[in-house]
Amino acid sequence: MVISRARSLWMVVAFSFVGGAHAGAQPLGTFSWQLQPYCNIITVNVTQNGSVYTLDGYDNQCGAATRAAVLGSAFMNPDLTIGLGLSIVATPGGNPTHVDATIDMGTLSGTWRDSAANTGTFALGAAAAGAPRPLGARSAPLEISTAVPTLPELQLTGIGLVPDILAVRSGGSPAGGPAATLLGDTLLRIDAAGHDGSGFTAPRAGIEISASENWAPGDNGTTMYFRTTPSGGTATTTRVAITNQGRVGIGTITPANLLDVSGDIRIGSGVTGCVLDNDGTVIAGVCASDARFKREVTPFGPMLEKLTALEPVHFYWRSDEFPARAFGDRQSYGLVAQEVERVLPELVVSDEDGFKAVNYSKLPLLALQAIRELKAKNDALETANAALAAEQTALAARLAALEAAVEHSRPEPRR
Repeated sequence: MVISRARSLWMVVAFSFVGGAHAGAQPLGTFSWQLQPYCNIITVNVTQNGSVYTLDGYDNQCGAATRAAVLGSAFMNPDLTIGLGLSIVATPGGNPTHVDATIDMGTLSGTWRDSAANTGTFALGAAAAGAPRPLGARSAPLEISTAVPTLPELQLTGIGLVPDILAVRSGGSPAGGPAATLLGDTLLRIDAAGHDGSGFTAPRAGIEISASENWAPGDNGTTMYFRTTPSGGTATTTRVAITNQGRVGIGTITPANLLDVSGDIRIGSGVTGCVLDNDGTVIAGVCASDARFKREVTPFGPMLEKLTALEPVHFYWRSDEFPARAFGDRQSYGLVAQEVERVLPELVVSDEDGFKAVNYSKLPLLALQAIRELKAKNDALETANAALAAEQTALAARLAALEAAVEHSRPEPRR
């Protein structure tokens, strides 16, 4: 769109802030620029409201069926050039591209640069020649550096709102446009490096978020990794992983359960430290057991016969038939849930797929009850044995007395 010289002059006058503020919003006209060397044409309506100049229009996206919305403002620079700040949103709800332009007062043309590091000539009313402006190009890095920082170098403050940092990564290329994110693509990486006395190092710690599948509508899985470097070394290692299934791996990047630790675990302070089930049942450790915390305390019933009916076994898991269970290939040992259920059904639960599991954490307490029963039986046997021994002693004494009486009553042999 080629605008008239008169309209150009009118815009120069309006942007030069001559004549004072008008009462209410005053339309100043419609203007078009080409983002050379690309074929994108930006058309905006310019409105003055006092000393504020707003721009509202569209980017034709080189004749595409969908236009990109454009919003912005105009201001006077100290060197008497006109500055334009524009936000271009290619799709509704999408992330904006920011375009800054500097325009000469005489020609109303100048230069431009966007947040994707594209640059060119901001040409008034030029013809739409060239290729479309690239989307998704890497932005120029933002560097914040202070010699003696006294405050946070970057601070986000939301008054009534949540401060938000967003990283967006797609497949494709700047020239060809965005494409679907693929399995393994890094969506966000935060790295930390330092100076070792001879120079700045490569990253020695970091957080990475990656795609855990090829993305499509409704399929947007992600995985997080946390990396550190050990003291005395330079090799960075992944220490913690959070999978797309919500599994947390410590020392492993392929956790088989909700929490999978490759190595030793230490809990507590040396005096206390407890592992509990979701309902507060003790699994292991030094756990709260004060009588003042408990009510309706009842002893266990007889357990000896039931426990001796359980048969511990060695076995191998069918790991090839149930790979999602990550059972492993080594020989294991334990109980068979179906056999336990026939004797102690309260120790067996079934999951959502109908597979059974045994509450092994209760077995030590049941074994303790069985030991108490064994002791009671042993005490009874000892008491019975003691009674038998006393009776035997008494019988032996009586027998000795009888033998003595018989011996005494025996007649003297004749001489």
